[in-house]
Amino acid sequence: MSESLRPLAPLDSPALCLLLMAGYGGLEQTRRLLACCVRNGVEIVELCAPFPNAFTDGEVVRNAHSKALARGTVWQDLLPLIREFSSSLHIVALVDYSHVFAREGNAPVLRALKQAGAAAVLPHGLPPRAREAFYATALESGLPVVGTLYLSSPEPVRLRVLAQSGGFIYLVSRFGRSGGSASDSSQIHREIARLKTLTSLPVALGFGLKSPSDVAQAYRQGADIAIIGSRACEVIAQAQAQQECPEAALENYIRYLKRSE
Repeated sequence: MSESLRPLAPLDSPALCLLLMAGYGGLEQTRRLLACCVRNGVEIVELCAPFPNAFTDGEVVRNAHSKALARGTVWQDLLPLIREFSSSLHIVALVDYSHVFAREGNAPVLRALKQAGAAAVLPHGLPPRAREAFYATALESGLPVVGTLYLSSPEPVRLRVLAQSGGFIYLVSRFGRSGGSASDSSQIHREIARLKTLTSLPVALGFGLKSPSDVAQAYRQGADIAIIGSRACEVIAQAQAQQECPEAALENYIRYLKRSE
């Protein structure tokens, strides 16, 4: 099996994945937040390179993008963070296609992420016309590409994504902007069960998960990974706004989430 098609391993299941915006509050704060994740048993982090026009994100995450960009954060700033923490965390680099790959080229970015120790890449806004070239380059680089599916994804799309993906499959629990509520529980359960008959990759559930009960429900629905995005950003933003310690706030939130285990 090609390295780019392998699942994340070793991975305890169920696992928790948090979204962190690189450069939000400064890169040193990002480093401290990653260390907080390690200390508190988070296995996977989506480390996002900030980009403008984040059309799938809600207000909280868009604000984090804007503030990180205002500090001059670029995708290359992920590399030393990945190098430092890749032995302790599975770091999935969330990188926008238009803002980074279309400008820098697929191969240089994917190679740099792979060499730094990224576990996988999650491309945002990858247009259909660019998909085949992107996946071919990722295959050459040996960097897994996390596949994204929706409950409404047509069968041909589902099968193509499953065939090309590595790391894990990200099942979006609802359509729209991040931070909303999830879809019907039984529908999600059926879809996860179906995916597991078609792939050996772990299945992650995200969009709308915020509380221990949300995480516990995701696991009951069959998800191997529960992804917390907007709420993790919101916890950090609230701590900063109140001039409190973001790492302490995140640590308390992780402990709160782990009540589901």
